[in-house]
Amino acid sequence: MYHNNTGAKTGFENPLISDIYGRASYYYYTLLSGEDKKVYRVILDGLKNYLKEIRIPARHIDETSRIFNCVLQDSPLVFYTKSMMQYSIAGSSFCTLKPQYTIEKNEVNEYLEGICGYLRALDKVSNRSGYDKELFVHDFCLDHYRYDRSIGKHAYTILGPVLCSTAVCEGIAKFVKLAFDYLDVRSLLVSGKAMSPSPGGAMEGHAWNIIKLDGTTYHLDVTFDLTLTTNGKRYDYFNLSDEDIRKDHVPEGSIPVCGFSGMDYYTANSLSVKGLVGFEKFISNNLERGITHVIVKITDTPFSQKLVDNVIETAIQQYMEIFDRSVFVNTAYNSSQVVFEVECKRGE
Repeated sequence: MYHNNTGAKTGFENPLISDIYGRASYYYYTLLSGEDKKVYRVILDGLKNYLKEIRIPARHIDETSRIFNCVLQDSPLVFYTKSMMQYSIAGSSFCTLKPQYTIEKNEVNEYLEGICGYLRALDKVSNRSGYDKELFVHDFCLDHYRYDRSIGKHAYTILGPVLCSTAVCEGIAKFVKLAFDYLDVRSLLVSGKAMSPSPGGAMEGHAWNIIKLDGTTYHLDVTFDLTLTTNGKRYDYFNLSDEDIRKDHVPEGSIPVCGFSGMDYYTANSLSVKGLVGFEKFISNNLERGITHVIVKITDTPFSQKLVDNVIETAIQQYMEIFDRSVFVNTAYNSSQVVFEVECKRGE
């Protein structure tokens, strides 16, 4: 992950925008060759300054599109374009790009002012550790956003979360990247496919993030945790390894290696247990303290319907042993990550 401040001022008025660009991570920039990096910087500076035409060395349109997309993946603040046109004069050593801006420049200025004010909500953790910043951003999204594509084009950019508290995975992942850029935490946007954790979910296009903390990289899918959160915050996709994320995600392209380090949320917060024996002890300890609603990750045991049945039976038995009365057990589960949400309620 890479810092790259081109030194060029933006064409917009708020100085905080230039500061964010200066602190941002530019991972996809690092994957380019030397010449392509030069083109990337020219394109980024042109978009930052809302240029109607951007002149670059002549190259095939496919190569230009690849670099252009790298710029957009690295820079969620460029929410006002998603495509470009390219033309050149035969025999010329240069070609011209015409970005297809989706928002007028004066409106972009207004939106950027609003975004800068919005990001101030993150200032309360500006001096905290990278992990604390990550947790705050994750929970902020779960508290304030909902998944919905009905708002149209803004659902796919940072404007969805900021203006409407609504977005699809792409808009949420871009906001997460922007929040980490603002907080000076290394991160990147990942594109690929994933199978929804909801029952009957199908494999479809998806976007999430990778974050770097203390030299180690992790997968972070805020959108999936958001869609799972109903009766309590979920952290099923908080700091996962490649092995864990690939149970229901398939990333595209070249991404950093994410190994297991015990920093996934459930392990780091003693909410991960080994098999049914560990689950039985976990439930018992919580019920003794009067805690009847838990979310726990079960390891060393593959997911199956038998496991679901055993979890429910174990919860009922433990509850009846402690409270000596009948009980109803509600359970929800993420079969890919083997996370169970269990709530015990006393019978009449």
